[in-house]
Amino acid sequence: LVGSEMCIRDRYQRAADQGNADAKFGLAQMYGRGKTKSDNLRKDDKLALKLYKEAAAEGHEMSWALLSHIYETGSNGEEKNEVVAACWNRKAADKGSRSAQWRLARMYEEGRGVDQNYVEARLCYEKAAAQDDSYSQASLAKMYRSGRGGPRNEKLALQLFHQAAEAGDSNAQFE
Repeated sequence: LVGSEMCIRDRYQRAADQGNADAKFGLAQMYGRGKTKSDNLRKDDKLALKLYKEAAAEGHEMSWALLSHIYETGSNGEEKNEVVAACWNRKAADKGSRSAQWRLARMYEEGRGVDQNYVEARLCYEKAAAQDDSYSQASLAKMYRSGRGGPRNEKLALQLFHQAAEAGDSNAQFE
């Protein structure tokens, strides 16, 4: 590793060896990306996954969200497993992660990894939309417009489409 990267990796390693979840997450990020300017730190998906799992077991919320992505997409050498992804999404969503709320809402809406449930999808979209997540605002607007997961509300649907469009969601600009 070159200079500061070696220093950062060494500091992360010392802290991770002492059980620091943030350090385990940082090391996992380095190994997952192969962040290096030399060959001293090669990309190692298996080690990255092990470190993410250790950090997640210690309550590291960003690790929960990242593990959900890994299992949802089948990356980092793991088999795609949407049931496991939904579990990690649930943990992160329950702690207020708007991206996890959006992903979990999509899983409920599409019946991936969980039983299809429009009411749950709508609730998850509502939580993320309340945090100004434009994708959730647009998805929730579609549910209000169609009446999926609850009563139809065209006025609220238009309001949400407008908010999402204002936030830069290009798809919402055409609704």
